[in-house]
Amino acid sequence: MALAIDMRVEQNRAELENIKAGFALLTPKERNVTKLAIEGKSSKQIAGELGISRKTVESHRDRIIKKVGVKSTVQLTLLAMKVGVL
Repeated sequence: MALAIDMRVEQNRAELENIKAGFALLTPKERNVTKLAIEGKSSKQIAGELGISRKTVESHRDRIIKKVGVKSTVQLTLLAMKVGVL
């Protein structure tokens, strides 16, 4: 029983480290887009705020999702809160 708990704790720790590593790969612009997306802003709103095109925001979002290893902004938000980044 204790061994199974230790294995789960280690798996959770490794998962958190992988998530943090993914966030660490983000460029400053991708971090800005991530922060604004987590705040619930649309690509159009983010584009206006950062002075870039909506298409550029969507490209950033695609790279963020790949780097962090998530499938949605909701999952990105949950993981960012879980690991305390941004």
